Amino acid sequence: MLLLFIALLLVFGHNPSNPGIPPFAGATQVVAGVAAGFGIGVVASLLGVAGGELLISTLVLLFGIDIKLAGSLSLAISLPAVDAEIGTPLRVQIYASDVSIALEVPVATSILNVLPATITGLADDSGGQSVVRLQVCNQELLAHITRKSALLLISP
Repeated sequence: MLLLFIALLLVFGHNPSNPGIPPFAGATQVVAGVAAGFGIGVVASLLGVAGGELLISTLVLLFGIDIKLAGSLSLAISLPAVDAEIGTPLRVQIYASDVSIALEVPVATSILNVLPATITGLADDSGGQSVVRLQVCNQELLAHITRKSALLLISP
C-alpha cells in the first residue's frame, strides 16, 4: 500500500522541473505525512528494518527536502533507538548485498555513506556473482556484486 502511495505521488504529484516544491501543503501535507509515517512504521516493524529508504523517499517526495538532508534526518531518527553510551563498542551488520564499490570517490550519487576500503580478496560465487572481501580500518566487509562488475574492478 505504501509503495502504491509513493508510485501515485511520483506520477501525479512530483514535478521534475521543480523538485523542491512539495505536492501538498498545509493540513493535507500533515495528514499525508502522518499516513506515510504510520505506513513506514508498519512496514519497518514487520520486516525488522529501520525503514530508512522509505523514510528518505517520503521526505524528498512529500516534503520537498534535499536528498542529502533527508538521508541525514533518516539517520538522526534511527540513532535514538540505540540504547548505548557514546564510546560503547557496538556490533553493526552491513549486508554484503547492500555494499557498493567505487574505484573513485563517488560524485552525484544517492550513496550517502562512503567508507574508504582496500580490496583484499575476490572470489566467484554461484549464479554469476562474485564476493569481494574489503578491509575497512581493522574490520572486514564483504560485497556481493555481479561477475561483470568484478571483472571491471580488476581490469578497468
